[in-house]
Amino acid sequence: MDIQQIALITLITKITLLSVLAIIGVQIFWISVLIATGTCKNELSQTGCNIDVVEPILYGIRGVMLTCNVIVLYLYFDINSSIYTKICQHLHMKCYQFCASRIKNVIKQRQNNFDEIAANYQKL
Repeated sequence: MDIQQIALITLITKITLLSVLAIIGVQIFWISVLIATGTCKNELSQTGCNIDVVEPILYGIRGVMLTCNVIVLYLYFDINSSIYTKICQHLHMKCYQFCASRIKNVIKQRQNNFDEIAANYQKL
């Protein structure tokens, strides 16, 4: 692979990793909302829902989610690449290796398909 392809894979890896982290944070928030809502409905039928207990927990989880999303946005910028490397180096390398191997496999497969088509063409 040449330098441009490596740079593109690195960028794809960074965007994928940070997007997945942001999505996981949002999903954790919504799952906690659903759990809290289900708990309140169950308690309401029996003893009544204590919203004073559930609401601060949800606000806390939402605060953590928003903080994670702000950190993800902060890490998207190239100026913060050294911080991104410190925080996400291990996950980035795993994702990079997966993307690079996948791209190499696709290139090999297309080359094999091209060779097969060329061989069939020469037989005609």
